[in-house]
Amino acid sequence: MERKPLAPRPADAETTAYVSAVRAYGLWGFLPLYFMLVSAVPSIQLVAQRIVWSVVIVGRLSCSCAAWTW
Repeated sequence: MERKPLAPRPADAETTAYVSAVRAYGLWGFLPLYFMLVSAVPSIQLVAQRIVWSVVIVGRLSCSCAAWTW
């Protein structure tokens, strides 16, 4: 049985870097639109939503990474 190398090949790493850069610049371009959309939402509601969803997502990730089941 032959093992695959763990490190990506240089071409794959370069492609990954370009894709990551395009995503970052794209996100940076859409952030002003997002802030305009949430400007009408009260700050406390926005923070509360972020806390709740962060707890849900992190809890789900930690359960799946630890191979726990509900």
